[in-house]
Amino acid sequence: MRVLFRADASLRIGSGHIARCLTLADAITAQGGQADFVCRDHPGHLATWIESRGYEVSLLETETSAHENAAQDSPYASWLAASSIDDARQTINACKSRSYDWTVVDHYAIDSSWHHEIRKHIPKTLVIDDLANRSHEADLLLDQNYHKQQQGRYESWVNQECELLLGPKFSLLRPDFAKHRDVASSHVGASKSKETQTTKGRFNRGFAGEVRADQSRSNQFLSNDGSSDQCMNIMVFMGGMDEHNVTARVIKSLEFAGLESSSHLHVVIGSANPHRELLKAQCDRVRQRNHFEVSLHIQVSEMAKLMSKMTCMIGAGGSNTWERCCLGIPTAVIAVAENQVDVAVQLDETGISQFLGFHRTIQDRELRESLQAFVVDRNSHHRMHQRSRSLVDGLGANRIVGMMNQRTAKIAA
Repeated sequence: MRVLFRADASLRIGSGHIARCLTLADAITAQGGQADFVCRDHPGHLATWIESRGYEVSLLETETSAHENAAQDSPYASWLAASSIDDARQTINACKSRSYDWTVVDHYAIDSSWHHEIRKHIPKTLVIDDLANRSHEADLLLDQNYHKQQQGRYESWVNQECELLLGPKFSLLRPDFAKHRDVASSHVGASKSKETQTTKGRFNRGFAGEVRADQSRSNQFLSNDGSSDQCMNIMVFMGGMDEHNVTARVIKSLEFAGLESSSHLHVVIGSANPHRELLKAQCDRVRQRNHFEVSLHIQVSEMAKLMSKMTCMIGAGGSNTWERCCLGIPTAVIAVAENQVDVAVQLDETGISQFLGFHRTIQDRELRESLQAFVVDRNSHHRMHQRSRSLVDGLGANRIVGMMNQRTAKIAA
């Protein structure tokens, strides 16, 4: 089975679409298939990263005016930097030297007009989406997000033959996340601290003095052997790009959260993060001014291993949501894009994670007080750990590849 991926990354789009396509590509090649990528050459296109993972990339030139009329129809149309039909034809031209069984497309600006053009040349199409706001012509459609009313969201948007793969059961996670589930559980802790009596409601009223007073008691965590351990590992990961530098705001808030001296703050960014040097300097300043450790991790190659050591996380919505759930890591979520808000709210309502708000509307004081409360709220950590871990098992990519292989075999027969 040979698969062509069409996805983009940029400072505006972020890295999540490429990241989840790479995960699926790895699962395809692990089962004997082959994969290639076609991407637009936006600033921050990540072609080097894709190639470093062993895949060929064809870059499409960015046009400045071809998409102007289409941009009126969708808030994401400008992400394509070409009309939908032109992009489809350019994609076909870029890969015409090879034959493919499947196209996998992960792009908010692509709809059924693009799919229809591609399907004249490549028989099967898998669409990855989570917006449910435009028409699709596909064999399979994947939406790995959590929605209370998942069924019915795509009924009016897909062709009758399209099979829907909905929910976190199909989350695209690398195999090492499933492997590190037990390790992560030992770090988060399998039981609540009996000494922690503070409730979520009390924290949310913003009594900073009470948070600090209770912290030494609630900061008891379990090490790998189950013994009491004072170390709290906190990760901040707002996505690979983080265009608005929400990471800096979170670091600043945590600096005044009264963290214990044994705490270790892990800041994770992608290699294409435009604020990389500013964040380096900020981490250095925080490390010098405070009694806790700060580490800046750039383009982490073993993310599951690092995440599995965390006590809790502060993160964005998007694909990393399901990585955190697989490992059962208690998380405070800040939405960095409007399309992340709905899922973040629903996960908060079910106790899977805590939603702090949309980055543009949450005020600095509110963010600081919310994070002060979150990092020491062991009762909430325990609840989030149990509920999030039950939602994702880390085997979604293999399920999807299995379905693709079955349909490919039917074509061959």
